[in-house]
Amino acid sequence: MESPTASCELNYCNTDISLNSILLQDELLLTSALIRYQLIMKHVFPAHQELFGKTVRDRVNSETSGNYYSLLMEVMETVENMA
Repeated sequence: MESPTASCELNYCNTDISLNSILLQDELLLTSALIRYQLIMKHVFPAHQELFGKTVRDRVNSETSGNYYSLLMEVMETVENMA
């Protein structure tokens, strides 16, 4: 029979793996959507600011970091240069 401590450690580990998997899937889905919809993003940026009172760039700066931040910044620069 498994000890309660081992069971809790196992459950924590499985939960941690599951959360990481969900976050990775969310990032992949959002990244795919951003790349796919680059052409309409020039219309989304002003609508986002009007709706939320904050630019998409400000939101990316405050809510992301690392490689994901770099990717989003590149997408935004591409969209801004297309306008």
